[in-house]
Amino acid sequence: MSWETPKELLAFAEYAAFAFLLRCIIVYGYHLTFHPLGKYPGPWLVGITDWYSAYYALLSRLHLVTYQCHQKYGAMIRLGPNKLVFNSYKALQDIYQSHRTNKVHSYLSTQLKPNTYNVFNCIPRSLHKIKRRMISKALSEQKLRKFEPILSQHIHIFLQQLLKASRARNPVNMTDRCKRLGTDIIGRYGFGYELNMQTEEANDFVISGLLGVSYMSNVLIQWFPRVYALRMKYYFLLKRMVKQRLAEGKDAKEDLFKYVMDAKDPETGTKFNLTKLVSEATFCASCFLTKLIPEGADTTSTTITAAFFYPSRNPSCYAKLASEIRSTFSSGTEIQSGPLLSSCTYLRAVMDETMRTSPPLGRTLWRELPVDDIESDKPLLVDGPLVPAGTWVGVNMYTIHHNEKYFPEPFAFRPERWLERDSTVREAFVAFGFGPRGCAGKVLAYMEASLTLAKTTWYFDFERPKSSKLDNIGGGTAGNTKGRGHVDEFQIRDYFVSDHNGPFLVFKARDDLWKDLE
Repeated sequence: MSWETPKELLAFAEYAAFAFLLRCIIVYGYHLTFHPLGKYPGPWLVGITDWYSAYYALLSRLHLVTYQCHQKYGAMIRLGPNKLVFNSYKALQDIYQSHRTNKVHSYLSTQLKPNTYNVFNCIPRSLHKIKRRMISKALSEQKLRKFEPILSQHIHIFLQQLLKASRARNPVNMTDRCKRLGTDIIGRYGFGYELNMQTEEANDFVISGLLGVSYMSNVLIQWFPRVYALRMKYYFLLKRMVKQRLAEGKDAKEDLFKYVMDAKDPETGTKFNLTKLVSEATFCASCFLTKLIPEGADTTSTTITAAFFYPSRNPSCYAKLASEIRSTFSSGTEIQSGPLLSSCTYLRAVMDETMRTSPPLGRTLWRELPVDDIESDKPLLVDGPLVPAGTWVGVNMYTIHHNEKYFPEPFAFRPERWLERDSTVREAFVAFGFGPRGCAGKVLAYMEASLTLAKTTWYFDFERPKSSKLDNIGGGTAGNTKGRGHVDEFQIRDYFVSDHNGPFLVFKARDDLWKDLE
């Protein structure tokens, strides 16, 4: 090799570095100055890369960072080169009720196979409407009334597990218990399949598998092989459940899948094959295991867990809740959906305040005006500003639930705010999503959460453990400057659904009422 070769290579490297630097200056300069979103406030890094959001998503606290950005920059912020986040009721209406907006195409990353859609990841409004109609039949109030006895059986097992722990004086991790309850309910209601998560360990992988199949992008799956393995293990379980349910026949059981079995492709008119049925099954499982109906929230599992956390930290709230339940009903078997349960207004207020303070889905639900929309030349009006087609827009659910304009003292757990006359709190309450893609399982979520908390409060007293190590699990840390400094706020980790841990509680059976549970 001649001596000129290293010199030539060095010169080439210098030219390449200069070209790369020049490109960065031009591209990033454009994004920060002349880009249509350049005028919107936000951290300077979001103007040049989406890695700002990705970084905090990996840390599971993007919802907290979004809240902090709104506090610093105002009600409209830029959170990516092509992303705007709003914090107002008007923006909720303009974005999620508009006939012009669609889900963004990143939702397609949840497909099991290309061109295989479920109600969560279908982008066109027309296709979503067809798939939504299929499951809405099974989620009607009439159908849920028929399912309630089975739901109560699973709650009965939940109570038996609490009784067992109370006799051994063992603190209970409510996250674990509530997730297991939710898993059993989806298996039974979604497919007529008994997973027995509350009493057996054989299917413990389901919860981790669901996280993998529902929330991890293809990139994360490549980074973490174990997540991919869990995803596939979960997929094969779903496939087995679907095959077993198909073999039993459509009318063998009254479950959600009954209304999916005869579904047809809206374009070809042919019945769905096994792959498409499993895709819909993935949606069904997402609906009822973590209670994240794809448009809306992992409402029930997280809500029930947090609904135990907050009364345990607020003695006056606990006393009011217990008094209402124990004065309304004369026995535990009397606690069922109907006029008496509906009359428990404080119970409902506790549920709503829980979902407001620690929303099961705390992230931003992205929408966009498609660039191929027939009216794409007309910008989308969102709470004042005109937003060009192709821009991702959304409202962060955690942030709007902590907006002082709608919820004074946003970090105070105060169920009474839902009982006040002339209160406007419900207009900004979006725990179940907003607009035509809102949560289809809202009725089931309230039924399961209300029955679980009411029955538990009837049969047990519960309190915080004496161990400070266990007692601190679930709440924030005093002095934390990264958004988790509120000690009495139930902490959620921002995956696509909410993950959490705790609280640990100690249960004590009331008098001889426990005999109903044996």
